Amino acid sequence: MPTIKRFGNVRVCIYPRGHSPPHAHIEGPGVTVRFGLTDSAPMDELVCPAQMDEALQWAEDNRAQLLAVWNAICPQQCAIKDFAMFSTSQPNLLAVTPSEGYLLHLHWRDHGEDRVDLSSWIARWGSLDNPFQDPSFFATVQVGEYGWSVAWSEEVEMDTEHLYRLARYQAKESLEPETFRAWRERHGMSQLGVAQVLGISDMMVQYYEEGRQMVSKTVMLACKGYDALQKEQAA
Repeated sequence: MPTIKRFGNVRVCIYPRGHSPPHAHIEGPGVTVRFGLTDSAPMDELVCPAQMDEALQWAEDNRAQLLAVWNAICPQQCAIKDFAMFSTSQPNLLAVTPSEGYLLHLHWRDHGEDRVDLSSWIARWGSLDNPFQDPSFFATVQVGEYGWSVAWSEEVEMDTEHLYRLARYQAKESLEPETFRAWRERHGMSQLGVAQVLGISDMMVQYYEEGRQMVSKTVMLACKGYDALQKEQAA
């Protein structure tokens, strides 16, 4: 059963040999909600809506990835024949190689290669029950089921969306949500004002600040260009 995405102790997953209608499972402590992939709606009563809200929103925004996994692992008679309407560029992983310093070399299916430093992510585990305290544990990393994660064990893994974003941040090809929000606030602009300056929608500005969409390299460069223009005008 591949885990596609984790939100703390809540995970989005799909069971092999699933039955119709196509669906994903959103599982938390003692709670499971099935999410329909064709109508983008929960199939079960939400017992803990607050606990599941973030995962449900992610599932709605990333149906293409979930549909691709469903088609790959579920019976042919349950496969969805046409899901081109749900376009996605979600990165899929072919190979991973660990190296010293908590570095991973990633070989993507359609996105080239990356080198990612996970030392900050590992530091957030703290000292209590941290499996990475054993130096040999990091070296056991493998590509997760169907290339949607890297995994050290069934309980310890990181999804490819998080990995790819981290790679873009470290390569200075994108801005983290907090950095983008701080840039807007530093210039004293509203979300609508930023949208007008950058030539994007105010909804996209909101998505960038919430982390629902990754800040594109073009937008990042536009932010830097605006900084340079403001500095020039102030001189």
